[in-house]
Amino acid sequence: MINHVPDAHSNISASYSLRRLSSSAAASNKLPSSILDVLKAAPPSKKQKKRILILSPEETKDRVISKFVERPSKSARKKLSPKIIRLDDTAEGKESEPTDITHAIDYFKPKEASLSAYKASALIDTLSNSFKKSQLVEYVKIHNLRASRSTKQQLAETILRKVWKAKIPEKFKKSKRQILLEESVPLNKFEMFLLLSQKGAILRSVRSAVSKFGFDKERAELVMTGTQDQLDNARILLQSRLEGYYKEELDLTAVKKLYLEKFGEFSFKEIGKNTEVYFNHLSGDKYELAALNPNQVKRIRRLLLWHLDYNLHNKNYLHLPGKDSLSCSALLPYSNDYSMSWKDRFKPHFVLRKDTSIDTSNTELKNELEKFSDESLAKFDNVLDDVDDSKESDILPDPSLNQKTIELLESLGLMKPEDNTESTIAIDKKPYRGIPLLSADQRKDIFNELTDFGYTKQLIGLESERLEPPVFTVTLGNVLFQTDSDQISSLLCPSTKDIRDYPYSFSTNAPLVFDEVLSRCEPYEGLSSLEEDPHVYSLQFKFTPSPFVEEFTDENLKRDLNEQVKYPPIELWMQLNDKSIPDIESLQAVTVESENNSYVCCPQANADMKVSCQVTGQILSDDVEQTAEAHDIGELLSSTTSKYNRLESQPGLREFLENSELDFSGRKPTSIAPFCDFIINGQKVRYNYVNVSYRRELTLKTSEDKLVQLSVVDGGSLGGRRLEARFIGLDGERSSFDKLLDYVERFVTAV
Repeated sequence: MINHVPDAHSNISASYSLRRLSSSAAASNKLPSSILDVLKAAPPSKKQKKRILILSPEETKDRVISKFVERPSKSARKKLSPKIIRLDDTAEGKESEPTDITHAIDYFKPKEASLSAYKASALIDTLSNSFKKSQLVEYVKIHNLRASRSTKQQLAETILRKVWKAKIPEKFKKSKRQILLEESVPLNKFEMFLLLSQKGAILRSVRSAVSKFGFDKERAELVMTGTQDQLDNARILLQSRLEGYYKEELDLTAVKKLYLEKFGEFSFKEIGKNTEVYFNHLSGDKYELAALNPNQVKRIRRLLLWHLDYNLHNKNYLHLPGKDSLSCSALLPYSNDYSMSWKDRFKPHFVLRKDTSIDTSNTELKNELEKFSDESLAKFDNVLDDVDDSKESDILPDPSLNQKTIELLESLGLMKPEDNTESTIAIDKKPYRGIPLLSADQRKDIFNELTDFGYTKQLIGLESERLEPPVFTVTLGNVLFQTDSDQISSLLCPSTKDIRDYPYSFSTNAPLVFDEVLSRCEPYEGLSSLEEDPHVYSLQFKFTPSPFVEEFTDENLKRDLNEQVKYPPIELWMQLNDKSIPDIESLQAVTVESENNSYVCCPQANADMKVSCQVTGQILSDDVEQTAEAHDIGELLSSTTSKYNRLESQPGLREFLENSELDFSGRKPTSIAPFCDFIINGQKVRYNYVNVSYRRELTLKTSEDKLVQLSVVDGGSLGGRRLEARFIGLDGERSSFDKLLDYVERFVTAV
């Protein structure tokens, strides 16, 4: 079948005709009269109703204002609806029993004993709107109260005040349009501790979420005021922050035993002042530690060992002056908190010094004052007048002239021998004169104390071939005593017995000594240029045998606590390069086999002395054979470099360095592993990391070729920042000991 398809020419003609017809004048402007008459006679079309869109009140409300309007709780509406419906049903004709009304009204009784003004107003409005007056009157009469001639508002207030015994303000604003609400959150001790941690970080967050913020001390409640949305957000924020703490269980059985042995008591009081950790006693010696910051919980082990400072390889002795010196001495308050460690920072300290107020007839002071008396000054004026009269002003007697010049003036008759004013006005500095600080017997006793290492025979240490010879050192500073005594007599004229009963410590922070050493000494090694820095920057890590033996799971680490504490403490020393990163090649690991300290109080001087004798041992051997030459590329890549060859004998030390981030340049956060396993005499021993100090050291040489080491020791926020001046002896012989003390005594007298 063939369909006829019109050609293109016919289509174009048709469309052209239509356009002409539609655009003609008759079609567009005029219609026949017959057609117009028909159109006029036609009935008009019906008007259609306009559609109206009706919205619910929820859709037409002002959403800006609705934010500040209290929204009723859906859950509360669901709970109340059955009771309200039942009351409505009874209102239509069915009488309700009194017990039903009583239970319905009691349902609105608040749990809180005290209500705010807004809550009281809202509850009164709720009662008056939910019940009839007769029902409220009946409820009041059941409780033997008068209710005649009272409005529903008054009846509701009577129920609150007299029936429910609620504490509400005498006058409160009854407004249904009140925007701000008040909510109280009860807190326990642990929650209060978390709120105050980190300088109140949680409190600041909650405070920014509400309009008003307060705390009720008597009821231990947090009071928040704000809109409903603000209170909801604050409640969620508070709950999430209080639940986001870190906790850890810790067994302190062994640590408690050591505390009782050294201090006679075990308390977290000192540690709690410097940490933000909550101790919750579980059972026995087990505690749960909790804090917002996990690092605070991990730091507890360090602080426990730092405060304990249990070291069997250390002996300390205290040497006090004689009775005559103590009789004119006094314990003066000493305060330099920034230079002390955290455990001694806020304790009352006193230093023993000479009390000049006791002896008012001081001969030396008298002589100094006589130089400025009227007679001495008059003699000096007469000499100047005689010289002016003789017109010989070019040869005026000068106190700085030497003795030969003065004798020449006397031979010429220009100066009389009795007019020599040098003896009355010149100041004699006396750089090295003074009474010896230590007698011969005291020196002998100190030397015997320092060289007595017999107690180390019962302890564990390195082999004798790894030990260094003993060396004497003298550190200048202040012996500090701790006392809470308020009696002035015990501070002004302390007795030897009283002072020995006081706990004491030693502070190396003595700025006068530091400045005196810098002015008297010269660098030990000459500088190649003025731009060269003569200081050595290093790190000092301190480790102690771990007493947490209950936690050891490795069979090689398990041993009795009494045996564990017999191992010596260990120190790591590493120098820093120009990028403030430790140089592994300079690493030194030493055991402090024995350290004897004698603290000498010198009240007549400006500094006390700490005389020490120390024996150390080398854990790392410097004569390790180099790695064998690799024969293929695989062995070459897997072989260790010479930098780490010395650590092959101490794999635990290498693991400690790998697990630590020792970058002190400030570009990365620094982190130090909590423990390190050392090999001591073939035995694997776990050591806990205690603290680290950043030291800037300068070695100087005195005029008598004595070495003096000046250090600025920075232990951070826990260790404090202090100065240290240490004089180093040549060896452990008696002659070296005497020469060292001779020089130090002269130096201390001159300060």
